[in-house]
Amino acid sequence: MSLKSPIPHTLIGALTVGLLTSMIGCSTNSKTSPSDPAPKPTVSPAGGGFRDAPGESAAVFLAGPLEPGASAMGSVALRNSGDSAGLFTLSRSGLSDRPGPNGGRLSERLELEVLDITDSKNPAVVYTGGVAALDTRPLGVLAPGATRKYELRATALDSQTSTVPLGGGNPYEGSTTRISFRWRAVDGLPATRLTRLLGRLDRAGPQLRLVVAPRQSVLESGQLLVGLRCSEECRASGSATVPLRQRPRLDMEAPPGARRAHELRLPFPPSVRTSLRDALGAGRTVRIALRLQASDGAGNRSTLRDTLRLRPPR
Repeated sequence: MSLKSPIPHTLIGALTVGLLTSMIGCSTNSKTSPSDPAPKPTVSPAGGGFRDAPGESAAVFLAGPLEPGASAMGSVALRNSGDSAGLFTLSRSGLSDRPGPNGGRLSERLELEVLDITDSKNPAVVYTGGVAALDTRPLGVLAPGATRKYELRATALDSQTSTVPLGGGNPYEGSTTRISFRWRAVDGLPATRLTRLLGRLDRAGPQLRLVVAPRQSVLESGQLLVGLRCSEECRASGSATVPLRQRPRLDMEAPPGARRAHELRLPFPPSVRTSLRDALGAGRTVRIALRLQASDGAGNRSTLRDTLRLRPPR
């Protein structure tokens, strides 16, 4: 018996800090006298696809050419070289493509993942999604002299595209992308107030991804196991509707506590298991509608709906 599920590609909504900067000003633009304390971002490329850019607070990432499914990586170190704490942010400041011979623009097929790897054993997700959707992302409050490390992975998606060269093949073959990034610091408030304000501005729920083993002994075990991955630590819950005679709605069992990955268990009561056995034995595919929910530390919620197909054995 096989069980397959499409994994939806969902972007994390960009969190804008425009309200914050309009209230207290951005240190890269504010007119501060030399004697006034201010945070200052200093960025140093630490390997991979990152290159230096004009200005201490910027860096350029080069990606490509990439085969479908392949990735380019790079890392940078961010240091607060100023003499006061500040709220630091990351944003995309520029983008340029060099199409290959088949005309495809690689940036259209890139999925970015930005991680805070300061603690290499517990990396934190800053952003996951497409190049165009990357706006301003908050990085937290850095004390004077503090340093954080960030890693960027750019992956060429291997899904189908409507852009097909006349001669066939990969439309993005030979294409390269140049992405410019800028780091900024916001000052004017104590670090504790900046942290509280950042929490109030965080209104983006976690990105959810469904991961399901392709083969499970559902009838023998009497349960279905579903993996849920969050882009940040989250608490999860779920339910399922089985389109049999009674169309029962079943609650899923989720492990307690906040974590990045959850394994949710969907137990089938004896009556449902019998109906499943009858349907599959008659050669019918059973579609199970899933509704998964997750909430992050700020109380933001995300919902993922998907349909799993239980197919009879061949």
